[in-house]
Amino acid sequence: MNQSEQIEKICQRPLENDQKQIDAFIGELQHTDASLIETIRILIGKLKIGLAESRDLVLDSTAWSDHKESFYAFNYQALKICSEDADKIEENGDRITLTFDLVNGKSSKDV
Repeated sequence: MNQSEQIEKICQRPLENDQKQIDAFIGELQHTDASLIETIRILIGKLKIGLAESRDLVLDSTAWSDHKESFYAFNYQALKICSEDADKIEENGDRITLTFDLVNGKSSKDV
């Protein structure tokens, strides 16, 4: 059975919004070499939750908690690099929006 088939088999099982069950589910996905991002995407669909909630469930899980610091460090660096070239930056609570004017070519560098 290949990786995609293994992941599909795990995803076919019902999953309730129970922390222990979710943690075990995430661990099974990691055991098949599902990526952190793929696991987040799967939880969004299975539990009908948002990106931030799914991300937190995965990063707080037993399987992925040792990747939490590097995940946030990468995101910070990516945001920092992107914001250097943004035409507009808006902050609203826990949301940051970067806008690039690609049509008129106003950005200082190509994106």
